[in-house]
Amino acid sequence: MARKLTKKYVSIPPILGPRGLVFSCADKADVFRDALEESFQENTEPFDDNFIEKVENEIEDFFNVNNDPSSAPPSPPAEILTIIAKLNIRKTSGPDKIQNKALKLLTPNALIFLTKIINKCLTFNYFTSRWKQANIIKPDKNPKFPHSYRPISRLSSLGKIYGKVLLKKINNFCDTNNIIPREQFGTIQLSTNFFVSPIPPPKE
Repeated sequence: MARKLTKKYVSIPPILGPRGLVFSCADKADVFRDALEESFQENTEPFDDNFIEKVENEIEDFFNVNNDPSSAPPSPPAEILTIIAKLNIRKTSGPDKIQNKALKLLTPNALIFLTKIINKCLTFNYFTSRWKQANIIKPDKNPKFPHSYRPISRLSSLGKIYGKVLLKKINNFCDTNNIIPREQFGTIQLSTNFFVSPIPPPKE
């Protein structure tokens, strides 16, 4: 009873739908449903299902067969320090609660140890699952609009640093081997979610 009396009750205000404000729970649920359905629509551009399936099969075969250590060159501490210097100190931390401001204050010894961890992950083709976990929060926006309730994922800053290191090495590899054709234009987004090792992480 004390928990119920002391807990602050937050009521959802009227939601602005296509036909104006709605007040009942059922109408609010319909507005949320339509807003989420609109946000998560598939691409309207034509695509080839057979080609997508072929790419997925090749990626799966690669990680099932390729157990050899990676030949990617290790990253120096200066590269990690450059990435950390560009982090926004106003961004909140992920589940590990490591603030960007704290990363900017790392001592040289701590920076070297972090570089060794990242290089070991590169060598063994490993992306730790802890760096992929995220805190889901509700954005502080106008509660009248249904899109204001779309959650935000707060990822670990260490995972973001490792992702930037991976992206730089992938871009260098593609440029060196002329993989990306000249006809390619626009932005290419490479997801680090594919970099999951088929072997367990190295033991200390």
